[in-house]
Amino acid sequence: MKKQFTTQSSSTLEQVASKFSEAVKVEGVKRYFKHYVETVLPGGKVYKEESDFEQHIEFRNEDFVFVLNAYNNDTVELYWLENISGKKGIGTNLMNILLDIADELNIKVRLCAVPFAAKKIFSNSDTYKAAIRLYNFYMDFDFVRTPRTPEFIYGA
Repeated sequence: MKKQFTTQSSSTLEQVASKFSEAVKVEGVKRYFKHYVETVLPGGKVYKEESDFEQHIEFRNEDFVFVLNAYNNDTVELYWLENISGKKGIGTNLMNILLDIADELNIKVRLCAVPFAAKKIFSNSDTYKAAIRLYNFYMDFDFVRTPRTPEFIYGA
């Protein structure tokens, strides 16, 4: 699935990043890259996606890593959300901030839910349970899952 990257996409990302930076008191770092996603879904199906050269902005402090990508004119992609401190509620707080900004700007948020904690998990059953917990986390924020993919959309 190729996506269109335009100046408007970058502008949308910049607006979200500016507001997010103010809310979490962390300055974002811009990076440019070619994006590939290959995920093994529960049941063994492989989901692949490649995008063109794009911009992302990374926010990082002692508690979290949070990365947003430009996606299209009315959508940003949450590329990475990691609670590195282990403190409870950090992911929930960051999601609330991001979704409040998305509502204010009338844009969508897209993500591919992949349980990276699963790298510590060895059985397919545990990996499946981790994926379900993650999927439920995003659905609690009113994200809608695209059938047969790990993709979720908020504001669609």
